[in-house]
Amino acid sequence: MSTMPSRKPSLGFAVEWSSEAWVEMRTLPASERRPVMDAAAKLAIGRRRPVKAIPNAILEVRTRGEDRLLYRVVDPLRGPAGGQPRVQILSAIVTGATGIAVAPPGADELRRRGATLRKIGGGIPHEVVRRAWLVELQREEV
Repeated sequence: MSTMPSRKPSLGFAVEWSSEAWVEMRTLPASERRPVMDAAAKLAIGRRRPVKAIPNAILEVRTRGEDRLLYRVVDPLRGPAGGQPRVQILSAIVTGATGIAVAPPGADELRRRGATLRKIGGGIPHEVVRRAWLVELQREEV
């Protein structure tokens, strides 16, 4: 009897959010965050091709309309397990239903955010951000 391969794609990248990017993301109502959260999840499985990224270069992924994630690919975590490459989301530039956008941070600010993540050893894991978003989404539905 043969076993079916798992349909769930394996994660190729650990996605981390800077605290500033998470705050920017939260300017949107939880019900409007799905395209941005989906884009972040696609970075984790490599569907947005961060593999070709130059380490530490600031890259952009568009979600819908003017929404964008600014991110960088960093070296794998060092350790006994070998680690995996990481994608760090430095900024979430979002536009709500009102059409008001969060101003994009400048190059100096993005470098500062990257340096902070390097200094503290990483950002907020995507799964933590996702769980918080789902809780907020449930509260909105009530």
